[in-house]
Amino acid sequence: MTVSVYGGIMMLELGPSGDVEYFFRCINYFVETPKKILLPLITDRLYKRYVVVEDFAELRENFVFIESIFKNTEVLSCDFEEYIVGEKDRRLNPKEPTLDLLFKTYFSSFKDCMKTAESTKENFGTYVPLIIGRDIVAPKFAVGKNDSKGEKIRERYDALEGNPLWWGA
Repeated sequence: MTVSVYGGIMMLELGPSGDVEYFFRCINYFVETPKKILLPLITDRLYKRYVVVEDFAELRENFVFIESIFKNTEVLSCDFEEYIVGEKDRRLNPKEPTLDLLFKTYFSSFKDCMKTAESTKENFGTYVPLIIGRDIVAPKFAVGKNDSKGEKIRERYDALEGNPLWWGA
């Protein structure tokens, strides 16, 4: 199944769950661990929960920081070949020279969905937070019907421990 990012009324495909998992592993391995810095908005909230519009400014700063490190990280240094052995339906191109180019559609998809979430909230007074979900089904349908305030989906994602709901999609 395909994993997508949602924000406001927009949904953009990222790819198979293994590709998306690899994105977050690269953030951990090349950004958090060597820099001794934690980015919980990315590696916890975006990875397995959701990010509300009030946190988008900080999230954008995190993405700029990650992209700056990825620009100087060669794909060949990532042991990409070992990662893709035996895996089907990969969309990531191991021939890209750097991680920022390998994941450029991810960064642009996240940014586009944040803009749409902000616009939807501003224009309609409601929005879907930035969230990663499976397939072409909106996350609220994947985890159950929301009440008028969207509490059911939030409760399920807030209580989530271990792997994200989209993992293994």
